[in-house]
Amino acid sequence: MNREKNGFIELHVHLDGAITADIARELADITGVRMPMSDSELSQSLTVSDDCGSLADFLNAFELPLRLLQTPEAIALAVRRVSESMARCGV
Repeated sequence: MNREKNGFIELHVHLDGAITADIARELADITGVRMPMSDSELSQSLTVSDDCGSLADFLNAFELPLRLLQTPEAIALAVRRVSESMARCGV
């Protein structure tokens, strides 16, 4: 997110790229997607390192969120949770 004088601005957000570990776990509960990974492994699977070297590595971070967003209910929940998170940040 970009910082602005009175809060934050967000110019471009992909829903699947804005899924946090907490949101992913909630989505997994309603979709039945199994996630046996630890919190740190889950966070790592949803993010890309600063020195990401390839488009393939970058796109790997979208694999799990895309599996979690396959029902209308999951999409609606994700939109609500991401919107709530952004609002807490002043976006």
